[in-house]
Amino acid sequence: MGSIFPAATSGIETARNAFMEPLVITVAPPTGNPVLDTAAIRVAIEQANAAYLDARKTDPNAPQVTVQLASGTYIVTADQSNPSAGAVELLSGVALVGAGMGQTTIKLADNFNAKINGIVRTALDNVENVTVANLTIDGNRANNTGEQTGFICGVKEASGEVQSNITLTGVEIKNCTSYGFNPHEITYDVTIKDCISHHNGKDGFVADGVIGGVYENNIAYANDRHGFNIQNASSNIDLVNNTAYGNGLGATGGAGVVVQRGDIQRNGEAEIAWVSDVRIIGGEYYGNTKEGILVKLSEDIIIDGAQVHHNQTQGVRIEGAINTVVKNSTVYNNSQELAGKYDEIQIRLREDYPDGNTADSPATQPLKTYYSTGTQILDNIINPQNARYAIREEPTNDDGGPTGTVISGNTIGATPTNGDDTIAGSAAGEEMRGLAGNDTYIVNDSGDLVVEQPGEGSDRVLTSIHYTLTANVENLTLTGLAAINGYGNELSNILIGNGAANVLKSFDGNDTLDGGGGADAMTGGNGDDTYYVNDANDLINESAADASGTPGGYDRVFSSVSYTLSSQVEALTLMGTANINAVGSNQENTLIGNSGNNVLDGQGGADTMSGGAGSDIYQVNHTGDTVIEEVAAGIDTVISTISYQLGQNIENLTLVDPTVIDGKFATMGTGNELNNTIRGNSAANKLYGQDGNDLLEGELGADSLYGGLGDDAFIMRKGEFGGDTIFDFTGNGSAAGDRFEFIGFSSSATLRLTGTNTWTVTDGAYTESFIVAGGAAIDASDYKFLTESPSPDPTTARTDIFRFYNMERKTHFYTASTEERDHVINTWSQFRYEGNAFDTTATALNGIEVFRFYNTETKSHFYTTSIQERDHVINTWSQFRYEGLAYYAHADDGGGQHEALYRFYNEQTKTHFYTASELERDQVITKYPQFRYEGTAFYVDIA
Repeated sequence: MGSIFPAATSGIETARNAFMEPLVITVAPPTGNPVLDTAAIRVAIEQANAAYLDARKTDPNAPQVTVQLASGTYIVTADQSNPSAGAVELLSGVALVGAGMGQTTIKLADNFNAKINGIVRTALDNVENVTVANLTIDGNRANNTGEQTGFICGVKEASGEVQSNITLTGVEIKNCTSYGFNPHEITYDVTIKDCISHHNGKDGFVADGVIGGVYENNIAYANDRHGFNIQNASSNIDLVNNTAYGNGLGATGGAGVVVQRGDIQRNGEAEIAWVSDVRIIGGEYYGNTKEGILVKLSEDIIIDGAQVHHNQTQGVRIEGAINTVVKNSTVYNNSQELAGKYDEIQIRLREDYPDGNTADSPATQPLKTYYSTGTQILDNIINPQNARYAIREEPTNDDGGPTGTVISGNTIGATPTNGDDTIAGSAAGEEMRGLAGNDTYIVNDSGDLVVEQPGEGSDRVLTSIHYTLTANVENLTLTGLAAINGYGNELSNILIGNGAANVLKSFDGNDTLDGGGGADAMTGGNGDDTYYVNDANDLINESAADASGTPGGYDRVFSSVSYTLSSQVEALTLMGTANINAVGSNQENTLIGNSGNNVLDGQGGADTMSGGAGSDIYQVNHTGDTVIEEVAAGIDTVISTISYQLGQNIENLTLVDPTVIDGKFATMGTGNELNNTIRGNSAANKLYGQDGNDLLEGELGADSLYGGLGDDAFIMRKGEFGGDTIFDFTGNGSAAGDRFEFIGFSSSATLRLTGTNTWTVTDGAYTESFIVAGGAAIDASDYKFLTESPSPDPTTARTDIFRFYNMERKTHFYTASTEERDHVINTWSQFRYEGNAFDTTATALNGIEVFRFYNTETKSHFYTTSIQERDHVINTWSQFRYEGLAYYAHADDGGGQHEALYRFYNEQTKTHFYTASELERDQVITKYPQFRYEGTAFYVDIA
């Protein structure tokens, strides 16, 4: 028996060219088997490391070797008896790269239930020049106990080994029982950029014994302890423009950022070394259950330009630290736990054990008092709306002598200038004037009044309450966690929501509205407005014209989720890399995809659609529709209700059932110079392959198929090709090489000439005939019969279909995608996972297609194998969004080998339900009169 692991050597050879570009080793798609998935990644990493070390022999600056993971979820495991052994261990010179955050996932296996210091980690060896990029690490916390960390690097000082130059970018770590990102003891030169850490059992991001590092543009939220934790002799670290919110969900709570000594002694030192030289530059820290930022037993820490607000205790707490600087920052509306209890900025001493051991005897290792000295609070905007004081140095902090604290240039109840001011309201009914300059106002009371004059800059209001912009103020940002509303004015406004469900409304002007998180309602009014959508339930309202007849303008939506345009909104652009969809309205729309696999459906009107990179699907239903594709931008498909000719760079065309549009029927489909797949509908179609090696299938109706140039394949499915005529057929007897593929017949079926141009397939008593124009011969090598095996191998041909119950809408959902299954489990709590509902061993060659729709009104899915029903739904019911092929099923019971899947229609919820269980079918028929039984939908295999 050969190796079960994929050989990667050929991958190295094929990826390397004469110009010595960086090598790439491709890992096969995930199998779902923890042993196989782990081994496949491990083998590729070892080969990449070997190639890197070999290249270094002749080139000291040789680039990293990339280990490219496929889309999907790799299930991994490790040695449960060795906590230091990671599931995936990185070696020098390796770049572990996925297809994108959320698209490639490395997930810890169920019931691992043991400690693991890094699901992904650097090996315990000399390791340098390592990258992890564009993937998700999932600790599978719901199905594991023990202590599991997402990522770890570093080696102990006493080991004699060194780890350096470690980079993570575009990485998400979630659902770990312990830490998310944990570079530690000791690692040199760490870069973590554009990463996300959430729902982990301890801290989101850690620097533990890191010497030199940059943590930039990262987000930490909903972790059980701190968002960021810099500790244990870490030094020379920059935290740049990071965000930490909603952390501290565990019993001990947590801060947005903590910079602290830690509790690990090194080299027998009597006193634990402090953290030093840390710079917190920019960023936003809010909604955490303890402080926004805590600096404790550390030295030379700078906080510059941070926004710290709406935390439960202090905004910034400085405790037993030396030379801490807080400057140019905005600190407001903290002490959310209890009004008047905590300070916005607090400076205090700390008593602690020098060696961090709380079990020390007070006689031999007494507590030591550490005073905060050399603190500077400079040029900040501080609004103590809910706090006890804006800045407070505890009286006991100077018991050891002068502390050298400097407090200067801070705005507390602001004084305006002609520059760019930040003014925070501190009392109800306060009037704030920024004068000239681009001013920022912090408004947290309905009585505050912002006054600006024409020509006094571009100004912004930050508010945690319902708010309407006053005259001459351009921009509004909602803060905090409450569901509040924001309203613009006659100017061109920028309105930005918070993480809750907001109402944003602007009026005249060319406005930009971004709802943020939550299901937001946005209205742009007149003008050319731009909307940013990141929740599928966001609602956009635009009017055709105002009372005076002024048009509503040309409006655009940029969306990171699947979205359907409302009326009077003209353009939709998909953002990010996810496989999401864009649906237009009855207007003339412009739809633009992202780099993922998108479905673009313009609906009514002459639409312009461009999918971008990825394998995209276009729904064409108007003669004026235009589809634009670039070279090498995926394998793309047009699904058309009208006769259609493929444009450049589009590979596939499917006609759906005839619909009269502009006096024309969807009867003709024409390819281009590429290798096309062209499918007809139930009408009498004319299909033209043109150049390239094309695949043509007429489906129902008496079709005329023209392959054109190239080696073409004509798909003849049982019961669908009778009366078809094939033109320009040239078989293997000539230089071309056209062929027939007959599907759905037994192995004893035959093909013979029964007339001048007529050929007949005979399968027992069944016959079906077609015409080959011009009397072209068909040799035995020109065709093959493709049949379903009477005993399919369940280990190689089985597709699992998973079932969920939506407890909110009382509907069921089915998917064949393990990635979609895991996403639903991890994202939507209202979906109860009910396991593997049934299987299917059908394939494209021996089965029938199961088509999937999403009903935007009932928020449920519908499935059918009927082409006529599919096309009828597409053409009749606009609320049904066609999502393409779901999987393949069986057309019959296969001589008793397959089971019926039964279909019901729920008269109350207007949704469908499917089951392969006769017992469940009979219970539904007997007990639930609202379910109308519709019979057998298709045939499947029992799971």
